[in-house]
Amino acid sequence: MLYLVFGAGGEGTEQALLKVFDCDLERCAPHRSSFCRQRKQLSWRYFHDLFYGLIHSIDSHRTTFNGLSCYVIDGQSLSLPRTRDLYLNGFNGRYLEDDRETHMLRGYLVHCYDFLTGVSKGFTFNNTLNEHRDRGILVDLLEEKSLVIYDRLYFSEDLVRQHESKTRCYFLARCKKDASAEVTAFDLDEEKTLASTARYGKPIHFIKVKHPKTSEIHTYATNLPENWHRPGIIGQLYSRRWDGETAFFELTATLKCEQWHSKSLNGILQELYCAMWLINYTKICMLLAGEKNTHPLEADYEKSNFKACCKFVVEKIGKYWNQPNRMINKLIKIVSRTKQKRTRYSRSYPREIKSPQSPYAYNNTRPSGVDPPLGMRTSINPERT
Repeated sequence: MLYLVFGAGGEGTEQALLKVFDCDLERCAPHRSSFCRQRKQLSWRYFHDLFYGLIHSIDSHRTTFNGLSCYVIDGQSLSLPRTRDLYLNGFNGRYLEDDRETHMLRGYLVHCYDFLTGVSKGFTFNNTLNEHRDRGILVDLLEEKSLVIYDRLYFSEDLVRQHESKTRCYFLARCKKDASAEVTAFDLDEEKTLASTARYGKPIHFIKVKHPKTSEIHTYATNLPENWHRPGIIGQLYSRRWDGETAFFELTATLKCEQWHSKSLNGILQELYCAMWLINYTKICMLLAGEKNTHPLEADYEKSNFKACCKFVVEKIGKYWNQPNRMINKLIKIVSRTKQKRTRYSRSYPREIKSPQSPYAYNNTRPSGVDPPLGMRTSINPERT
């Protein structure tokens, strides 16, 4: 099923069917339409359970840093086909100015990623953009003695309250300059590098860190204990937030997840959970085959080629499905031979927001909320059902 959903790594559904059923080109293979009919009879919840069964199996083997499991929570929008089924389930284009929206529909993915182990903890997929709501769902999945890293969008009083409700569940978030009155005052005081406030019920600490490449001063908020309050550790920890962006790249660029093979919501969710299952299954096999980062905060590190390992898993999944140890033994060579030295902060530069290149209006937009009527839309949250 995984092999067919992804079209044999870009070869197309027909070639995938031939390979899966081991058919010669001269012989008659099951046609693509019959496969599509079978998919409609299979619920996406089967793949949901398959994904979380895999995730729970690795929980006891997750790596920790100073006794804490370390996660990144971040969001990404995915382009969806413009179909009536998705419309009726509440999906719309991304809202733009002048009461217009993008022609292609958008789904919003929020991912909780373990950057020490390289394996997901969970994700949500919704028809509306609300990363604060989805963050709460994912934080509830976390165990005690956890640390979650957030970008500038997330710091708020709700975030602080959410982490207070869990025992020893810490957060580290970069702050906007106007995130709160305390942040603004602390940012304007050039002499202070550390400050605390008790406005949220428990002490929250603000720390200034100088970026090693751009020399920009960034402000971070955290409820970590005092022995963590060193700019070097805070800066190195936050640099691992980019691993969450890399996880999205693996989903959309390596697996081409946005090239959907289905036009229905059930089919879209099937492919999404299949893609996340495949990424994590490959990461677990790589981990057991020797892909380990023993010094998670060092600038220089080694990493194997995920794309090569994932291609091998897709090619051999049918052969080694009931023999995972043989899959791992075969991956050992790929993991060791594709390792490369990499450096964090190697391509850092100040953030620059570029204006649109063309002064003319784009043709890939449409009036917002025109088709179908608002009353026909229903909301969906797969993680709450």
